Amino acid sequence: MHVETLVTQRPLKNSMWAFSTENCADREEDIVMSWFHIFLTQESKPYRQGEVIFERGQEADCMYVVAEGEVEIAVEGQSIDVLGREAIFGEMALIAREPRSATARARTDCRLIEITEKRFLHLVHQTPSFALEVMRVLERRLSRHDPTP
Repeated sequence: MHVETLVTQRPLKNSMWAFSTENCADREEDIVMSWFHIFLTQESKPYRQGEVIFERGQEADCMYVVAEGEVEIAVEGQSIDVLGREAIFGEMALIAREPRSATARARTDCRLIEITEKRFLHLVHQTPSFALEVMRVLERRLSRHDPTP
């Protein structure tokens, strides 16, 4: 028996999308994933819990997508964010062309996908939806840490 499936997409918060699937029985279920899920099939690099991924002040040559586990972002020893599966980090240094503004450390054993600066720039130029999603991530981070109400 063949069942047709219609997939629709709607945006949620935090770079997440809900993909609704409907079949002929009028069943609907939501599958939530980020825009960055497309990178999850690519080669990833393992990091052990506590391992430093990069330190504040280092030059940047890539950004990262979390494939598995959690990464903690800290400034001067203070944790400012914990990122999980499909989250991106390290992009600010590529955009600003400045050294890393924070330290990233594996909070748990994790696997990360590196997006080189060259590939990042290609994606920004060739895929407007990628550029917009990166901007949305930055906007949410900045507004979350903005001390003004």
